[in-house]
Amino acid sequence: MKNNSVTIYSLSPADVRAYALALALAVGNVLLPMLCHLVPDGGKIFLPVFFFTFVGAYKYGFTVGLAAGILSPLLNHWLTGMPGQLMLVQMTVQSVLLAAAASFTAHKSHSASFAVLALPVVIAQSLGLLAEACIMPVTAPFFTTFCMAIPGMALQTFLGGWFIKRL
Repeated sequence: MKNNSVTIYSLSPADVRAYALALALAVGNVLLPMLCHLVPDGGKIFLPVFFFTFVGAYKYGFTVGLAAGILSPLLNHWLTGMPGQLMLVQMTVQSVLLAAAASFTAHKSHSASFAVLALPVVIAQSLGLLAEACIMPVTAPFFTTFCMAIPGMALQTFLGGWFIKRL
């Protein structure tokens, strides 16, 4: 049986390193979507703006995840115009949900197994889609949108887990 335990950090809001890490993660969350948007509907499929928020929140705690989760959609919007104004609120809410779910799960489990890593990703995606339905007109049914995001959730879980284990 493979050992999936990982070292989890929890940087405090007073620690400048938390914000330096959050900025680096947010830059990753700006660059990765540029690559993913080369594929039609790449943002909806791969969820790239959430990738490094997940990694940061899981590995370094809520402060890092929250800062990256708020900064990432804002930076993307300011630099690229995406997400659009209406989606900006929804994506920020989803980023914060992901940061909270990932940091809580990591703090409680200290594990990087597939099942444990998938839990905050699926929870945040589900709650984010419900928040989206409350914030803006829904263009597709929940199940359809959720299924479209499965590759992105898998990417966060597997590739994110790889990063989490190596940082």
